[in-house]
Amino acid sequence: MEQEKNKVPSQENENPGLEKFQRAQELYERYFISNEEANFEEMITVLDSIYKNRVKSELREKGCCDKENYEDAMQEARQGIWTRIKKQRETGELHKEFSQYCGGIYTYKAVDIAKKKNSYEQKMREVKKKGKKGKEDQKSYMEVVYLDANLPDSDGTYGELAADPNKKNRAESEVFAEESRNIFGIYLQKYCQAMTNAKAEPPRALALYYARILPHVLYIMYGIETIPDSKGASAAWAFEHMQEKTMEILGEQSEEEMQEWLYDSLRWSENFWNQMDLEIYVNSERKLLKDVVYTEVYDQRRIDDWSESMHKTVTELAHREIKKDKRLANWAVDHIVESDKTYNLFKGGRKK
Repeated sequence: MEQEKNKVPSQENENPGLEKFQRAQELYERYFISNEEANFEEMITVLDSIYKNRVKSELREKGCCDKENYEDAMQEARQGIWTRIKKQRETGELHKEFSQYCGGIYTYKAVDIAKKKNSYEQKMREVKKKGKKGKEDQKSYMEVVYLDANLPDSDGTYGELAADPNKKNRAESEVFAEESRNIFGIYLQKYCQAMTNAKAEPPRALALYYARILPHVLYIMYGIETIPDSKGASAAWAFEHMQEKTMEILGEQSEEEMQEWLYDSLRWSENFWNQMDLEIYVNSERKLLKDVVYTEVYDQRRIDDWSESMHKTVTELAHREIKKDKRLANWAVDHIVESDKTYNLFKGGRKK
């Protein structure tokens, strides 16, 4: 299934139209059923031609757009697509808009390659600044250390040590770090469950997911800084991300993302999907809610208002569950602090 790393994507049709997306979708569905290598290769050729410029743009924006990084990012994306289809085939779930969904895979892999490249180059610059001593230490710098890597002989990570240098000196440091991860995981799960089960209209729930939850998930999973640290949500980012997508597509994609990146059990409620079949009027035309393109009906201001009001509702629902376990409630106060990225997800309003 592996493609050659030096395979250059097709250069034709720099501005892919609807036909390319439809063709990629057809090939995806054919490969999903057949599991034949030839179908996968043909699908990848079309997807590469659609998203190659996006990959180059991401790499260029981060100052590391060269042939090697481009090819690495494309190959990582191809591997990611193959893995994703394999999982879908195991569950029998065919994605109706997979060719569009793949855009996220190409983007995330490009960002990941750029992050690794820039981290390595920063280490090498530090070596050069040290001169002769740096050259002697160069071997130790050749292995890039990432913040989520474990400390030697410890369950803690370099990121935790950087956040609190004294933590390593505390006998309970490993226990504290493990508790922090567990508390955050439980709290996030409660929050997301409250959101998916809330009796709210799909546009409101989707506003919360795309303006507040997804930006933080992208940061936690991929280190992608979509919104400033000082903000808990961004309607502007959500509005751009939701462009040209129907309510149904946004619902399906968000559910897939939550299950892949957060918890397998997360899914929108039956009430959420039932409401998708309700009719609404759009410019005097009657349409099913699921067929409505979100950003053609609701603007950035509406997303901002809904994400804020939904956040308050969902936080209250999650707190009710948390408070049922006093120990869990006390731990949440101790472990989720203002300096933590997760603080902005759970606490505060638009500016927090």
